[in-house]
Amino acid sequence: MKKLLILILVFVSTSIKAQEKQLTLDEKIYGLSLIWQEVNYNFAYLERYKYDWDSVYMANIPKVIAAKNITEYYAVLSQIINSFHEGHTTVVLPLEVKKMYGYVPISLSYINSKYYVTAFSSEYKDKISIGSVLIKVNAYDVDDYYNKFVFPNNNLAEHIAKRQVGKGAFFAGLLSEGLEATFLNPNDITVSLKLKHHSYFSDAPETIKVPKMYKDTAFLRKKYGDISYIRIKSFLNDVPSTSFAKIVDSLKNSKAI
Repeated sequence: MKKLLILILVFVSTSIKAQEKQLTLDEKIYGLSLIWQEVNYNFAYLERYKYDWDSVYMANIPKVIAAKNITEYYAVLSQIINSFHEGHTTVVLPLEVKKMYGYVPISLSYINSKYYVTAFSSEYKDKISIGSVLIKVNAYDVDDYYNKFVFPNNNLAEHIAKRQVGKGAFFAGLLSEGLEATFLNPNDITVSLKLKHHSYFSDAPETIKVPKMYKDTAFLRKKYGDISYIRIKSFLNDVPSTSFAKIVDSLKNSKAI
């Protein structure tokens, strides 16, 4: 797939400069055709996927034609390739397009079919808490939002995607588009927040990190309802092992760790 990615990168980067981020009809069809060609001839074990690859090509012609701008066009191409959910196969966006996307500095972990907040930057320190559960995004229930907007836009296999997207991809999106998310905090209080996307290249706050209360501690155990949170920072001394031994029996009462 390396050849495929390089071809698309060169093709679209050139057209961005010439067309002010607009593609002609011929260029749209040509880019889609490059994807069809490379997958058809070079993707290993294509026959194992339940695809009529010619039909996939035909079905996406009206989608690329209808794309209003370069980001919509690339979204169509990416979803085609991401539908394989093969972690080593992806569409690499040109730098000009990457700069249009951003992230929200909130990290999630998928535990017992729920997304728990496990880290965030200082801008959210007085708004959400570690252990809060994400329940809605843009008025969608969290599972509906994941199935409609998150899973189709990543290339991870289904059995690992839910565990991985919380580390950054769940809230990824265009800088021009904000999000509204609703959380249920550990005290069963519902909190709704407007989330701002930060550029990957500038205007970025500090790296997502565990809040200060969780730093500089070799071993820490917190409990939120039936969920136990354990942080082990270092094994340079005996503190983590001896501390864990003291609480191991009590962990049996936790539904998740």
